[in-house]
Amino acid sequence: MRIPRSTEVVVHASPVRALADGMAFLLARPLLLATMSVDFFATFFAVSRAVMPYYADKVFGVGPEGLGLLFAAPGAGATVIALTSGWTGGVQRKGLGILVSVAIFGLAIAAFGFLPPSGFLVGLLLLAIAQGADTVSAIFRHTILQLETPDALRGRLSAINLVFVAGGPQLGQAESGVVAALWSPEASVVTGGLACVGVVFVAHALAPQVAAYRADAHMSQIPAA
Repeated sequence: MRIPRSTEVVVHASPVRALADGMAFLLARPLLLATMSVDFFATFFAVSRAVMPYYADKVFGVGPEGLGLLFAAPGAGATVIALTSGWTGGVQRKGLGILVSVAIFGLAIAAFGFLPPSGFLVGLLLLAIAQGADTVSAIFRHTILQLETPDALRGRLSAINLVFVAGGPQLGQAESGVVAALWSPEASVVTGGLACVGVVFVAHALAPQVAAYRADAHMSQIPAA
């Protein structure tokens, strides 16, 4: 990118005021708030890394080596999607893409919870599919964030989005552990995946503008240079 040199002096607001402005903008934009919330609650319920040692030992009986593969499978799925993500640029209904991707994420995790002891390889595939779908969702979500946020607020909104992205999976480890302790690890995974799918339906009901969002409609409103 070649950006003309600017001599304009920008006076920044105090950090507290800047954060307040960013939060006010987010709360006034249901589309952005909904996409961030979908990611937060989806990962809060469906990320089940905390119970993978149980699956490696008690369900699949694959030992430490198998546990390593269970931990690595999501990363493999995300890497494949990242390296082949060019097709996402042609998807105009990126909001709907988020909802579909999150639903696939939840269904793959729920299916993992039902696997028998002989289903280790299928489990690796399901974990890869789940994280791949979540990566597609992240691509669409970040695209919408960039398109719908003014230049002056983009840094602040990206920082707030990072809180949602990092908070969901980390807090979800506690959630999955609590459900596993109160019920069972299998139930923790299955209910977490189904809850993730439920998040999609709730988001669509509360914020129908997510599914209706079209990137091409936004781009047509940007004046030509």
